[in-house]
Amino acid sequence: GILGNHGLLCFLPVDKGNAAIFLINQQYIDKVNDHLYSGSYKPLKSDPTQSIRNKLYAILKKLQKEKIDSSFFKQMRNLHPRLPQLYGQPKIHKPGAPICSLITFCLDNTYLELNGSFYSQTVGGPMGSP
Repeated sequence: GILGNHGLLCFLPVDKGNAAIFLINQQYIDKVNDHLYSGSYKPLKSDPTQSIRNKLYAILKKLQKEKIDSSFFKQMRNLHPRLPQLYGQPKIHKPGAPICSLITFCLDNTYLELNGSFYSQTVGGPMGSP
C-alpha cells in the first residue's frame, strides 16, 4: 500500500479528509482492477516508453540544429525514462469506496504501468491534469 504493506493488509490514506484505512491486499487489488477495467484505460501489448523517448529525442535533435543550444538539449533529453506508476486512494465518502487513481508523476502522458502491465488512458484528459 501507499503507507505500508503489512502482510495481508494495506494501510492507505483516503481520497478526502485526514484519515487512513486498512484494506485486505486483495480488496485493494480488486478496487484498482475495477478502476482500470472501467473503460477509461486499455491494456497495451508492450511498454511504449522507448518509442516515446525516441520521438522526443528526434524532436530535440531537430530543434538543436535550429533553435536550442546544447545545454538545453542535455537538460531536456531523458536517458532513463520510465512510465508513471498508478496507485489508488479509496473514496470512503462514496458507496463501495471506489478507488481514486493517482499517478506518481505525469505532465501530459496518457500511459501508465501497474505491476508490470502497461495501459493507455482512453477517456478524459491526461492523467494528473486538473
